[in-house]
Amino acid sequence: MCNSQERRSAAPREQSVEWTRQAEENTKEGITVVVPTYNCCDLLSLTLESLCDQEISTGLYEVVVVDDGSTDNTKNVARSFQSRLSMTYHFQEDSGFRAAAARNVGIRHASFGVTLFIDAGILVSSKVLAMHLSAHRDCRSLALLGLSYGVTEYQASHPELIRTLARGPVDATIERMKGHPQLKDCRAGYMERIGFDLSSIADPWLIFWSGHVSVSTQLLRSVGGFDEWFVTWGGEDVELGLRLHQAGCVFRMLPGIKSIHYPHEKDPESKRASSRENVKYIYEKHRHATVKRLLDQGWEEIFDSR
Repeated sequence: MCNSQERRSAAPREQSVEWTRQAEENTKEGITVVVPTYNCCDLLSLTLESLCDQEISTGLYEVVVVDDGSTDNTKNVARSFQSRLSMTYHFQEDSGFRAAAARNVGIRHASFGVTLFIDAGILVSSKVLAMHLSAHRDCRSLALLGLSYGVTEYQASHPELIRTLARGPVDATIERMKGHPQLKDCRAGYMERIGFDLSSIADPWLIFWSGHVSVSTQLLRSVGGFDEWFVTWGGEDVELGLRLHQAGCVFRMLPGIKSIHYPHEKDPESKRASSRENVKYIYEKHRHATVKRLLDQGWEEIFDSR
């Protein structure tokens, strides 16, 4: 989810979704793409355009756009795609940074058995939805993580180069970006060293980043979705990943890099500070030794020490 500036909520609020009942509801075969967004209508348009060009049948996927209180042209942009996509648009009032709550709206409205989360500004290959759906057919308790060109933890990666290269069809842009290794997702180097095999990692949830990840819809509901305590940037996805891992979810990485993170404004120092405070909350909630290490170490340092 992108935002034009960092936002804070006055106070966390209790979740109200009836997750137990929702988890028991039947879903049909296919994939629901949940796109949370805030005041970045141009980026949303790029993402939705890429979702129009998918190899799987239009009857096998839907898009749920959840607007976290935008004041720009987001609503009109979303609705302009409704003739080209099976899409619903949901608006929640601007009460601060509520990416967790927005994604839960998407989970609640998902009608397909797999839910894929991508942020506004993520441009996906024409093969992405088919790849996610195929992987989930083979493993029903799966968390499938996707890498994206341009992804770093806290700041934009070579924004001008990405803007220059990201012209025309996404598939062609991805091919061009293969010649620019500096644009690789910050997790890519490590994944290449281990052959993209997350089974060798004790705590793969450390890199469960919701910019591009899919999970069984019923499994998401069974663990209660995202924790809506999170009202500042960072950690709500990792905390969900931890609960999914504890519930027996299998973590895998989509091979290669099949999407692009289009650059937008970021405040890296604010994100680092917010992320650190949220890690403290995750540790207090779970008392997990690896979470405690996150207060002083990065994910790659923790992986390398195992």
